[in-house]
Amino acid sequence: MKQRSFEFNGIRKEYLNVLSRRKTYWAPVKRNFIYIPGRPGALVSDTVTDVRVEEVHVEISTESEQELRDAAEDLSAWLITEEPGKLIFDDEPDRMYYAVVEGGFDPDEIVSKGYGIITFIYPNSYKYGIEEKEVTFESSASFDVEGTVETEPIIEVTLKADTEYVAVSNGTDINMVGFPAKQEETPVQAETQIFKTSGENLIGWTNSSQESLGDAPMTGVLKSDGNRFYTDDYGKDSHHWHGPAMKTSLSEPVQDFRFEIGFLMRKTGDGQAGSIEVSLLDSSNKRTAILSVTKHFPGLDTIYPRINAGSGYADVISENQYQFQREYGGIMKVIRRGNVWTGEIFYRSNNQWVLALRQSWTDTKRAVAAPVTQVQVRLQQRGDMSVVEQWVDDIQVYRLNDLTDGQVPIIGRAGDKVIFDHANDNILKNGESVINKKAFIGNYFKLQPGRNSIAIEPANKIQNVKVRWRDKWR
Repeated sequence: MKQRSFEFNGIRKEYLNVLSRRKTYWAPVKRNFIYIPGRPGALVSDTVTDVRVEEVHVEISTESEQELRDAAEDLSAWLITEEPGKLIFDDEPDRMYYAVVEGGFDPDEIVSKGYGIITFIYPNSYKYGIEEKEVTFESSASFDVEGTVETEPIIEVTLKADTEYVAVSNGTDINMVGFPAKQEETPVQAETQIFKTSGENLIGWTNSSQESLGDAPMTGVLKSDGNRFYTDDYGKDSHHWHGPAMKTSLSEPVQDFRFEIGFLMRKTGDGQAGSIEVSLLDSSNKRTAILSVTKHFPGLDTIYPRINAGSGYADVISENQYQFQREYGGIMKVIRRGNVWTGEIFYRSNNQWVLALRQSWTDTKRAVAAPVTQVQVRLQQRGDMSVVEQWVDDIQVYRLNDLTDGQVPIIGRAGDKVIFDHANDNILKNGESVINKKAFIGNYFKLQPGRNSIAIEPANKIQNVKVRWRDKWR
């Protein structure tokens, strides 16, 4: 008899055989009722799809009692997860469940075999198709969706021209980011990029002066490999933080700005420390905005991001508010408009930028109000300790423009990708959430079993569209 088993999170175990499944053929439905005095029976108030529970009777087959005990430990390491995993049974190869294990596993042992029950809970009680489906088109299309239950699409829109809005519709509902300009309104850029580097080279950069360094001595040499700023030469100083620092001028002085960096800090061995610091300077070489990431302690894995206004004047986001362990590759931003500062910390997850923390601070005394004129990069070593792997691979500075009456902001430019994620109720531009720009009228609609139509506006500014989904069954 051919062995039957299952795959969980892409993994199978040869020692595991499924004997039987105690399952339901559709997701359990729970009805809530309203009872009216004097009226027989009740009215259906609403319907709830409950979680699905399945008992799987299994056999663990090994060569010895010791291997049986080892297999049981391996089983728990494999199946016990914090989040639901993808579960596919051999007798249902075209369907997938999202499952977690509940309860224990207490097998009856007969020499080198164990017989027991694994209980799976499906918090999302539907079944899904194994393969994600997709259609690609220019600005509108009709296509078929299989299954018996409506499913959530992910709609990826690539722009070929600047636009003040992007809208997706199924003919009944609409979802939109931004808003169309009226006849009397003019779309304009809400911000203008005045500086960008991806670490291509250090042409135009000069060694920093003492005013912009604080207390840490400048030693060593900052370098570029064509894709990032890094160094393998921090110089020597056994008692202080130290390392190279270089600066370059912006194309113009900027008052209101958005300043962001992309970077990586990664522990690669024991006893390591390190620091990344990228700053905006004023005309006197004083630090105005500082984005820093530091691993202070060689005995701890903790990495501390910090966003600071002025040279230690005030924290927009302090080090004790959010930390990472062992590695942090992400984006940090600071925005100054008037006397309001806003800091943002992002990390990467599932090919998307996730906002970990956003916080604002108001400079009521206007103490850090000078225009910025320069950008500075600094990498540091703590004393003679071993250094983490660290680099900076993106720096961008934007001037924030003041919009007047009759002007509306452009929310997307040629080449941008806007994703309407109806599975997670989110909208992203180039991997970063822009949910704050979602139109009030927007709805996260679903695809229905059968024929569906999707249209994107403004059609003349769309390069292409991709709609992705998984067919869903009760």
